[in-house]
Amino acid sequence: SGDRPLTGIVLADALPARLVYVPDSAAASVASDFATETGDDGSTVLTWRLQRTLRPGESGFVRFRTVVK
Repeated sequence: SGDRPLTGIVLADALPARLVYVPDSAAASVASDFATETGDDGSTVLTWRLQRTLRPGESGFVRFRTVVK
């Protein structure tokens, strides 16, 4: 919430070792660049970089699937 536009938004989620990301399951309601990488602790880090500014009152979502090993 707030009254200023947000730019340069990056969302990240680190998956613990017991979760395995399901390839091609990532989605976002706002245009974004998605990437996965391995964290320093061996976790899988999922990152979305939003491609545009979010105006006050706008919202969106990201989602993905995992499998428990």
